[in-house]
Amino acid sequence: MRTKTTLLSRALKRNVPLTYSDVTALEKMVYGSEIIESREQFQQVYGAVNIKSFIRTLVGLDLLLQNKHLISIYKNKTLTLIKYAL
Repeated sequence: MRTKTTLLSRALKRNVPLTYSDVTALEKMVYGSEIIESREQFQQVYGAVNIKSFIRTLVGLDLLLQNKHLISIYKNKTLTLIKYAL
């Protein structure tokens, strides 16, 4: 299970989409831990948050990969600067 957990946290850090089984494994790991015990107890403490978003706040997001992704989107495109009068 530790290997699956490591892979899931790396995927979230790199903003890789998770499959349904990935999310199920993530929920099982979090909600089934000795400290949290259940989904209900987790939601009492943290509210009804998306489990993927919650874990991403813990592991962070790889900004270098995020910047590379943005560059690939805008590569070979002309951007126009628009001035707004205030």
